[in-house]
Parts: sequence; C-alpha cells; structure tokens
Amino acid sequence: SMAANVHPPPLFLPCPGEPALPFNMWMRMFNNYLLVINATGNTWPDARKRATLLHCLGAEGQRTFYSLTNTGDTFSSAVAALEKHFTPKVNIVVERHAFRKRTQSPHETVEQYVTALRDLASKCDFDDKTEEMIRDQLVEHIFNSRIRERLLLEPDLTLDKTVTLAAQMESAAYQAKALTANSDGHVQAIQSRSFSATKNNNSVLRPTKAPSDTSTSAKSCFRCGSNKHLANFRQCPAAKATCNLCQKVGHFARVCCSSKTRQVREVQLPNLTVLYLRDTLHASKTLQSDIELSTTTSPTKTLRLTVDTGSAVSILPQQTYKEHFSGIGCVKSFIHKVRLDPTVKPVRQKLRRLPFAVRAPVSAELNRLLKAGVIERIDASPWVSPIVVTGRK
Repeated sequence: SMAANVHPPPLFLPCPGEPALPFNMWMRMFNNYLLVINATGNTWPDARKRATLLHCLGAEGQRTFYSLTNTGDTFSSAVAALEKHFTPKVNIVVERHAFRKRTQSPHETVEQYVTALRDLASKCDFDDKTEEMIRDQLVEHIFNSRIRERLLLEPDLTLDKTVTLAAQMESAAYQAKALTANSDGHVQAIQSRSFSATKNNNSVLRPTKAPSDTSTSAKSCFRCGSNKHLANFRQCPAAKATCNLCQKVGHFARVCCSSKTRQVREVQLPNLTVLYLRDTLHASKTLQSDIELSTTTSPTKTLRLTVDTGSAVSILPQQTYKEHFSGIGCVKSFIHKVRLDPTVKPVRQKLRRLPFAVRAPVSAELNRLLKAGVIERIDASPWVSPIVVTGRK
C-alpha cells in the first residue's frame, strides 16, 4: 500500500549532541507521519504508537528518554516527558527583543521575511496582537524604502494587505530591473595617452611616457611644489611669498596656475587619429590655424582650417584677454539667486570648534580666498553650515 512506502521522519537524536531540529518541529513531522500511515485515533494501540515514537528518536534519543523520570506508560505521557526535557524555557523579553531586531536582508523576499517573523512571533506571546506586531515590523524594517513609503500611504493596513502589496511592488521592481539590464548598451574601453610636439612645423607627434608615480603630484604642496610637505605646513617658504607672475601672495611662480597653457588634442582609438591644433596663442589676427593629421595608414599631412567658434579653444587674442580679465574672473552686475522651496524653513546649524592644530591653516586659507575674491565677508545669513576641514591626501 501507499502507507507502506512512506518513510518515517529523520531520527530526532541518533548520536550525542544537539538535535538537528527543535522538538516541536520534529513532533509535527512525526504526527504527520502517523496520519499518513493511518495510525491516529484508535486505529493503532497506544503501546504501538509509543514504541514507534521511541524508535524514531534514535539511539541517543532513546537513551535520554529512559533516563527521564515520570515518563508514564502511554503515548501522550511519553510526548509530555520529551517535550519538557528538549524544549528550553522561553524568555519572553529575549524573544521579543530578537523579534524587534529582525530586519529584512537585501536578498530576502517579502514572503521569506514574513515567514521568519511568524516563527519568531510564535515565541513572543503576543496573543491576539500577533498580526499587528508582524505588520508593524514588516513596514518598519522592510529593505526597500520605496515600498515602505507606499505602504504608509495605505489606510486601514492589515497584515494580508501589507504582504500582498509589498510582494507585488517587489516583483515589479525585479522585472523593471531585468528590462533595464537587457536594454543597456555596451560600454567601450577608453585609453588615455598624452602627446608632445616641438615648435617646428614639420615635427611629428610622438606619445610621451606617462609618469611612473601619479601619487607624487597629488601629494605635493601647491604653494611651493615640494613633495615633502603639504600646503598647510607652517614653515612652507611660499606661504608669505609673492608670485612674480600674478603678484598674489601664497605661492611661487613655478606652481602658478595662471602661467599654464593647455592645448587641445583629439585622440580616437584604435585607428590612432590625432588632431593637433597649433599656434593658438598667436591667432590674434586670423581665425585660421595649421592642423597636422596623422594616422596609422597614411603619412602626416598639414591642413589649414578655420577654427570653429564652438571649439574648446578660445578665439580671443591673448593680449586682448589680458587687458580685460585677470585672476579667476568675476561676473559684474549680476547676483545669483538660489532657487529654494518656499515651504522649507532655513536651517542654522551650530558651528563646531575647530581643533587647535588646524585653526591657523584654516584662518590663513580663508584670508587667502577673501583676498583673491573667491569668497566675501557677510554679516548674517538665514542658512548656516559648519566648516568641514579635511587634509589633502
């Protein structure tokens, strides 16, 4: 018959140690087994059901059972003795704490999370408040914040409604993510190279070697150029020096940003097509310039083209620029107004006390920015945020 082919549950305690399953869970499996083999009620004698129970306990389980007292002679008395021995005492405070600390993990579905909450709630003695407690825990600790916002908009939210709506939104999010992943384009790799050229018009562009240590320049002092200290070093020789180029205090001419000129080069890989725009600093009278075109399949050719006004190269002569602009430049007769939500109230955060070691460098930097025109002094502001000081890396 079909009942003869049904396997009993796994042995509860076959060897010394801790049981693989809690006794109440294993007992539910054993009762289902008795139901399948038609051993419930008066179908089987009570002694036979008791013997079947002891047989499924395993060797160590039977040894433990026979060492107990008050096991009785019936099936129910044996179950009661085993339950008393293998079921630990429940601490309601600890179990409720574990229930409140249980949050949904990133890779856990809503159904899995609710199942875990139900298992924890069964030990918390919530009584008729169990459904409400599980609902509140689900809304508060669900991983997706958008689902939480949507759930909070629902009136008369029950546990069943919460689980259904959260599962639907979770499924829709996964499907939308799959559609977005399928429609993403391919990203092509980009390589970076630098090129150098002499002033000779017949010169050929050659790739230059990249610096071996890129971290040196990033950790050098922007005042004097030394790589042995940073700009906040008190004994930096350029801290009070005047630049010979821009006449500003705080750096040497060799690291002055206003003395650097940049040229535009376009590199297209993998055919290595190089467009080099030369003599841009001396194009004060004309808007034309010689361009050397070099590819891997053809020799270098020089072409005279008109500079497009939409290019990244300035078409203003250098001498004219110096007559009208200096330093970082400022827009005159214009006040920028930040667009803010009128319903939002301004926030004035409390200023933090700076560490004593950084007070002098911060004060010097603020004075430098004030003198350079980057910042200006004001008396009051509806919005106040503290200064965050970070060292250069």
